[in-house]
Amino acid sequence: MADKMHNMQCISHDYHRIGDDLWSRFNPSAGKVGTLWFYRTLADGFLAHERANQDLARELDLKVSELENLV
Repeated sequence: MADKMHNMQCISHDYHRIGDDLWSRFNPSAGKVGTLWFYRTLADGFLAHERANQDLARELDLKVSELENLV
């Protein structure tokens, strides 16, 4: 979960820096929609998992939500 949080922080930072060009870094068939779906699915799964660190799960959920709203 910490790795995914770090990835989301980097994606958010890079989106602010280079905009939509960021999505070309990811699997072409996924792009923006697939990448955001992947991180949303992970965040939702971590939030629902009873043994997950809920503080980190909420932080990841917030970061994914911020990016979803931004793009």
